[in-house]
Amino acid sequence: MHGAVLMGLLLVLAFVLALMLKPLFLGMLAGYYATTLAYSVRLKRILLVDVLVLAGLYTLRVIPAGRPSVCRCLSGCSPSRCSCS
Repeated sequence: MHGAVLMGLLLVLAFVLALMLKPLFLGMLAGYYATTLAYSVRLKRILLVDVLVLAGLYTLRVIPAGRPSVCRCLSGCSPSRCSCS
């Protein structure tokens, strides 16, 4: 019971803090939460979808960091011009 209450409080806190940032970040947080919820309920049972959803979620964790080299690499630039260090 305490875990569920704490989870709800932390979720509300995350969205309140996201409101203080760019609106795009709030949208990404909502999308991440919805995708994680869908994965936990159903998507993890579908083999290929499981892998693709997890890869997408990992990518969504990297994008808000805003490192230019990461964003260039995720945009599909060629490896010879992309420094992902």
